[in-house]
Amino acid sequence: MSSIVPKTAALLLAIAAAAAASADPLWSRGGPAGGDITFLAADPQHATTIYAGTLEGGIWKTTDAAAHWKPAYAGLPIRSGNFTSINAIAVDPAVSSRVYAVTNVGLYKTDDGGTSWTESGASALEGKFLNAIAIAPSSSTTVVVGTSGGVYVSTDAGVNWKASNTGLVDGQGQTPRVLSIAIHPVASSSMIVGTNGAGAFLSTNGGQSWKKIGGTALDGIDVTGVKADPANAGNVYAFSPERGVFQLVPPSNGAGTAIARNDAAQDWEVLEAILYLWEFLVETLFCGGSPCDLWWEILFWAQFSQPSSFVSSVPFVSGSLTEILVTTSGRGIFHSLDGGKTFSPINSGLPSLAISAITGDSGSTRYAGSGLAGVAKTIDDGGHWSVSNTGLFASEVYAVAAAKSSPSIVYAATGSSVFKSSDAGVSWQNLTSIGVDQQVWPALAVDPTNPSIVYAATDEKGVVKSTNGGSSWTVSNAGIPTTGIGALAIDPASAQTVYAGTDEGLYKTVDGAAHWTLADTDLSNVHALAIDPANVQTLFAGPFQGIFRSTDAGAHWTNVSGSNGFLQTAQVQAIAIDPAAHSHVYLATSRGVWKSVDGGSSWTEIDGDIPSTFGQTNAPAIAIEPGSKIDVASVGIQVGPGNGVYRSNDGGTTWTALDAGLDDGNVAALAVSSGSSPILYAGTIGGGVFRSPAAAPPPPPGKRKIIPVHPAPPKKVRETSS
Repeated sequence: MSSIVPKTAALLLAIAAAAAASADPLWSRGGPAGGDITFLAADPQHATTIYAGTLEGGIWKTTDAAAHWKPAYAGLPIRSGNFTSINAIAVDPAVSSRVYAVTNVGLYKTDDGGTSWTESGASALEGKFLNAIAIAPSSSTTVVVGTSGGVYVSTDAGVNWKASNTGLVDGQGQTPRVLSIAIHPVASSSMIVGTNGAGAFLSTNGGQSWKKIGGTALDGIDVTGVKADPANAGNVYAFSPERGVFQLVPPSNGAGTAIARNDAAQDWEVLEAILYLWEFLVETLFCGGSPCDLWWEILFWAQFSQPSSFVSSVPFVSGSLTEILVTTSGRGIFHSLDGGKTFSPINSGLPSLAISAITGDSGSTRYAGSGLAGVAKTIDDGGHWSVSNTGLFASEVYAVAAAKSSPSIVYAATGSSVFKSSDAGVSWQNLTSIGVDQQVWPALAVDPTNPSIVYAATDEKGVVKSTNGGSSWTVSNAGIPTTGIGALAIDPASAQTVYAGTDEGLYKTVDGAAHWTLADTDLSNVHALAIDPANVQTLFAGPFQGIFRSTDAGAHWTNVSGSNGFLQTAQVQAIAIDPAAHSHVYLATSRGVWKSVDGGSSWTEIDGDIPSTFGQTNAPAIAIEPGSKIDVASVGIQVGPGNGVYRSNDGGTTWTALDAGLDDGNVAALAVSSGSSPILYAGTIGGGVFRSPAAAPPPPPGKRKIIPVHPAPPKKVRETSS
C-alpha cells in the first residue's frame, strides 16, 4: 500500500499539471495609467493615504502620497460590465479604516481600508441616486448622505438610516435632490446642504428640520458644494457650476452666525472674481458667433488653516480661511488667498485643465483629479504639478492596435490621449503631444509595414498622424470637413492608402493622409472598417445600422445585411476577416456575433452559447488569432454573466470564457499581435489594457537577474544498474 500512495500522488500532480497547462490563459495589465477621476478623499489621520473614485474603474488607494496606487474596489457594484460611478467618498475621522462611498445605485462601506466593500442602507436608500456624503467629525457614527430623495441620516455608522427632510422643500413643495453637505466640526447637529434648484438649507438639530438660508439667490441652480468656517460668520460659501462661487453675507447688524440662526437679512453674494471668471468661460462657448460644443464647469474646494492637532475630512474646518481653490473643467485651477477677492491660476505642470476633484492636507500638498488624465500632485501650494498615476489603471480604452511588423509594439487610445507600449503591454508611455485635453475617438490604425506610422482621430482636429512612433503628431485632415471620425483602416497592400469613416461619409487618401477625397456620401456614421487582405478592392463597413460591402475600393457600396431584421438594425462595432480563409468574415454588433462563409453574401448568428443577461449579446470587439481562433468581447447591460472575453476554436460553433485575471469585464477593443507567439490585448472601459498570456512581472527596482557570461558545464550523472 505504501508504494501505491506516492504513485497516486504523482498521478494527481500530473493530472493537475496537465489541467493547468490546458486552462484558459491568464490576463495581466500594465496600464495605461490614469483614468477618469470623479472624487478624491484624504485620510485625516494619515496624510499620505488618499482614495480616488473613478467614473467606471472603481476606487483606488495610495498610502505613499500618490507615489503608487493599488485597486481598492472588491465588492463595489458593477453595472454593464464595469464599476458604477463613484460620486463621493468619506473617510471616518475617528476610524480611518472605515470609509464610505456613494454611487448612483447605493451606499457602500468598508471597515478594512478598501480591501472589501459591502452595501449599507440597502432598504432605506433603494432606488435613490446618491450624490454626497459627510461624517460628523465630533461624532463619527453620525453619517449624512444627500440623495435624489433628500437627506438621510445614520447615527450608528451606517447600520440604520432615516429620512430627514422636514422643511427641506422647493417652491413646489417637493423634496429636492441634495447635492452637497457640510457638518460643523464640533456641534455635529449643525449642518448645511445644497440642492438642485431650491437653494441652501440649514439644520441645527441633526437634520430633524431644515430652514432655507440666504434667500432666493441660489434658486434655479445646482449647489454642488457648500463650505463654511465656524470661526468666521461671514465665511460661508456655496458653489454652482452655472454661476460660480457665492458667499453668504451676514446681517448688517453682525448679530448671530450662519450656523446658529436663519436670519432673513442674510443673502448670497456672487464673488466678483469668480463671476468675472464665469463670464469669461461663457464667452468661450461662442466661436465665430456660433455656439461651440464645449461646456466649462467650475468645481470648488476650500482649504482652511487648522491646528496640527485637529484633523477633519469634511468641509467645515476650524481656524481662519487661508485659501480657496476653484477648479474648472477646462481652465484648470484658480486660488484665492484673500477670501475670494482675487483669484490667480495655479496650473503649471497640470497634465490636463479639466479638473474634476481636488483635496489636500493642512500643509502645501494638493492632489487634483482630472476627468481625462488621472491624478496630479503638488507640494508647493500649486506652484508646480506633476502626474502621479503609477499603478492607477482606471483608463477608459476605446481602441487598441498592434503593430504587425513589430510584435512588441501596441498602441491604445483612451478618452484623453494615445498610449504606446514597446514591451508588449507590460508598460505604457503617454504620447501627450497629441493633446491630452482633446477627446480621442475610438479610431486608431498602425501602418502594417512601419510601426512608427500611426493614425488617430480627435474631436477637435480630426485625423492626426505620427511618423515617429507618437513622439509628435501632425494634423492630417485636409479635405475632410468634419472631426467626427469613427473608424480608420490602412490598405495592407499600399500603406499610403487609408480610409476614414466619418459622420458625413467615407473618405479616402492615397498619399498617406496628405489629402483626402470623398469616396461615398451615402455611407455615414461608420464605426467599423475592414479591408480584405487577399483582395484589397473589397471592403466592409459598419455604419449606424447594418453591414455594407464594396468591391471597388470604396467607390460604391451595397447593403449585404440580408433579410434578417436583427442584422439590419444592428450597429456593427467591429469586423474581422479570417487571414487563413478570406471568405470568412465576422461581425461584432450590438445584436450579437455574426459570420459569413461566402464573403458577406449571407450571414449566420454564431453567439448561441455566449451568455447574455438581456437576450441578445452586445459584442463591441472581435479579433482573430492565427489558427482561426476567434476572440469576442461580450458586454451585457445588467449584472450577471455575459461580460468579458470569449474564445472559439471552431469558427464560432462553441465559446469558452477567458476570465482568469480579467477583473474588468467591460471590454471595448481587442487586438492580436503578430509573431509566432501572438498576444491578445483587451482594452477595457475603466481598467486599462489587459494582455493574454499574462506577462511576467518585471523585477523589483535594483534587483536584476544575473545571467553568467560563461555558464558552468552541467554535472555528470553517474549511471547505476537496477
